[in-house]
Amino acid sequence: MIIGNGHIEDEIRTLIQTADLSNVEWLSNNLPLKELADRMRECHISLGQFEKHERLERTIPHKAFESLVMGLPYVTGRAGGVAELLTDGKDCLMVDCGDPEDLAAKILRLKNSPELVSTIGNNGRKLFENKLTASKLAGDIIRTLDTYPRL
Repeated sequence: MIIGNGHIEDEIRTLIQTADLSNVEWLSNNLPLKELADRMRECHISLGQFEKHERLERTIPHKAFESLVMGLPYVTGRAGGVAELLTDGKDCLMVDCGDPEDLAAKILRLKNSPELVSTIGNNGRKLFENKLTASKLAGDIIRTLDTYPRL
């Protein structure tokens, strides 16, 4: 299942049709949050961003947080942004950006190891609960602000 759209949408549609990928479902329309969550629950893993792009050195995509909270094993490109939060092999699997063979190998690794799927999914969920809930993030911000002198 592929959920998303963007500037290469026409290319993706053509590739799916040309390769006659009858086992691929592609949803290119925006989904209401509940439906998106329901569809994500149907998945075994969640694929992140894999392109070599400088933006990935400073950002963490929303999908990473969605995957973590749902306990979905997250596979994403190895980049500075996600590496500040996630640990390869513990709460995600990282792929060399722009390397389709590495991506295929990681997907097959998960396919052949239900234990790894469970471990990475569970560790991702624990990471979210321990560091990324609204109350945890707000608490960190408040503690940081409390260190500054009051005016």
